Amino acid sequence: MTPKQDRSLVVIDAGNGEVKGLRGDSNKVLNFAPIIAPMTDQKQLKASDAGPGISIKDGSILVFGREDVEQYGIRERARRLTATTRYTTPDYVCLVEAMLMQLLEDEHNGRRIEPRILMMLPVSVYNDSGVVDYLEDEFRGYRDIRDYFGNNLSLDIHANRFRRGTA
Repeated sequence: MTPKQDRSLVVIDAGNGEVKGLRGDSNKVLNFAPIIAPMTDQKQLKASDAGPGISIKDGSILVFGREDVEQYGIRERARRLTATTRYTTPDYVCLVEAMLMQLLEDEHNGRRIEPRILMMLPVSVYNDSGVVDYLEDEFRGYRDIRDYFGNNLSLDIHANRFRRGTA
């Protein structure tokens, strides 16, 4: 393994309140509120706006967290993930992708990487093999994640590099 692959261990907890993430080579925990909204029409943005801090392109541009939804999102279409069924929704996948974009920022627009991902799940979710199998199937394999600015994160998530954990 190259040092770059060793550095790509990420831990994500997107199930207990805030979406939290930690990279294996950093002590800094990143977090944002589990709120998602489609981005407002760019024509309405001020020229001085730098753009959203947390975004992914999933057909349209989605923004995440309180600040970005407030400033850049269509607030009437904002969604907050709090239900126990959130783990098998497309929004949950988007939350994890948004956190991966934040945690692996220095890998944007580079070669495809093979991260090791530890997803923290509540025990009740972990014990539901259908949910865990869905998550493994959803995240395994090749994945390209893009954001508002056109940055691309290319991932190859192998089954043996996707780990289960409980919160």
